[in-house]
Amino acid sequence: MDASEPTDVRMRILCEAIRLFGRKGFTSTSVREVVEAAGCTKPTLYYYFANKDALFSEAVSAQLDGFRTLVDSVIHAEGSARSRLCSFLHTYVHGGIQHPESVRLMVTATAPMDDSQPRIETIERFRAELGRLGIVFDQGIAEGELRAGVDASTAITLIVGAADITLMSGLAGAPVPDDFADRIVSTLWEGLSR
Repeated sequence: MDASEPTDVRMRILCEAIRLFGRKGFTSTSVREVVEAAGCTKPTLYYYFANKDALFSEAVSAQLDGFRTLVDSVIHAEGSARSRLCSFLHTYVHGGIQHPESVRLMVTATAPMDDSQPRIETIERFRAELGRLGIVFDQGIAEGELRAGVDASTAITLIVGAADITLMSGLAGAPVPDDFADRIVSTLWEGLSR
């Protein structure tokens, strides 16, 4: 047996859980469906995850970990604050369009349809990660790219809110312009006044 095999099985189970929970929701997804999709047995699933609730929590946590990785990459990237924020928006929106089940999973986790679904603090963790983007604004201020005193929290809310609308529109089939990220950041950067 290859030493990497258990991790691969665990990851396969987790990926199928994300897909199924995102597509069908927590209540409508059975452990049987997950193990069939992952090509394993129930005892194997229960070796890695205590129960369906734990599997759901891990699936959501994996998505939040991925978001943290995206934020880290933006914070530590080279380039201007503006270009890094454009890159963040581009990856955020196109990643969501490429993985709609992940988006649906996060929506489901944030706004449960019924009381049987485990409660997970998704918004708090998501907002904490977004708050870390303030580092990019601080760097932009230090480099003279932005004026001192910029309210980074409000600016982040504005650009991510616009990105979320773009993402949801894209998931609904609307075209997403190639330059959408630049448009969003430019509007913020240049403001609306004459």
